[in-house]
Amino acid sequence: KKSNKEQKLISSQTPEKKVEKRVTIAPKESYISEKKEIRPRNSYEEEGSSSYEKDSEKRSTIRNFSTTTLANRKNNNNTNKPRSESREKRGKSDNSVVHCIESTSAQYTNIVYGGGYWVWLKDNDVPHSFRQTIISVTSNECPQDQVARIWNQGLVLKEITFGDDRWVLTADNRLTDQYSSKKQSLNSSNSFPKKIINETWDNGGRVAYLSFCNGQWFIITEESDTGGYTEQSVSYRKSLDDMTDELRRIWERGDKVCTFTYGDGLWVAISEQRKGVRQKMHMSTKFPQEKIKEFFSEGRKIHTLIYGELEKRWVTIVDLVRGVEPFQLVNWKEEFPFLEDK
Repeated sequence: KKSNKEQKLISSQTPEKKVEKRVTIAPKESYISEKKEIRPRNSYEEEGSSSYEKDSEKRSTIRNFSTTTLANRKNNNNTNKPRSESREKRGKSDNSVVHCIESTSAQYTNIVYGGGYWVWLKDNDVPHSFRQTIISVTSNECPQDQVARIWNQGLVLKEITFGDDRWVLTADNRLTDQYSSKKQSLNSSNSFPKKIINETWDNGGRVAYLSFCNGQWFIITEESDTGGYTEQSVSYRKSLDDMTDELRRIWERGDKVCTFTYGDGLWVAISEQRKGVRQKMHMSTKFPQEKIKEFFSEGRKIHTLIYGELEKRWVTIVDLVRGVEPFQLVNWKEEFPFLEDK
């Protein structure tokens, strides 16, 4: 039986390890916290599944595609490789191995493991001063020392994921948007972290990222420098069909899904009010290659691409980018890709 423990693992303002034990109530089947009534706007769409089959001969290679690169693939065979510096370090007290990739030419996001594949997004539209760090650690425990290292370098922690016995931390020197902050904390919980989320909101903070890693929920929260955070809502459901109905309600009231994830048998959406944002959802049992290319042709940008292990379905959420052709690549590979720059 799981113990309902929550921990504030670490904070960017106090890099040293600090553990705080708290008691929380196990979540109900569904929970919605809504802080503001907004007039509905219908932008929901549910799609069928694609019919793409992956063949065994090509599965071990990195794949990427977009409306921009498909026509120029012959002239750009290295588009999927990060221009970066690779370093490896072995832990002293255990057998963990730490790999660090530095990227300045592209931003890598949505690095997740599902269905036997590592999947990630690549965006080449980055400023000249952009710097990103991707740290992977083969360890059973969350690498809090690497999180502290990220914050000590003045970077913003963007993602923390786990798959195939590997932790992956993604950080960069660019705030995600006007709501982001470098004053971050990382918390963990054995049960769904409803209490941590509510305490974050009560203290004027914001949930920046949520994921389920190696049997625990991990949540990145941010403090506001100005107190100007928009109000957020969280919803979770046990079935994807029920969650699609909830996504419809989120979009009808004018909110944007800023975090969508799956873990411990729950589909979870964290949303907040954003003006002029239009999103769509697609779900399928097979990797949605053709649908993603269709989204690119419509001027849409991939926001989230995840795999639900229990229902064995892929979920893609996209944003409509007005007046700009998104230069984005979707990649997948059986082996973890961010080890060295070959």
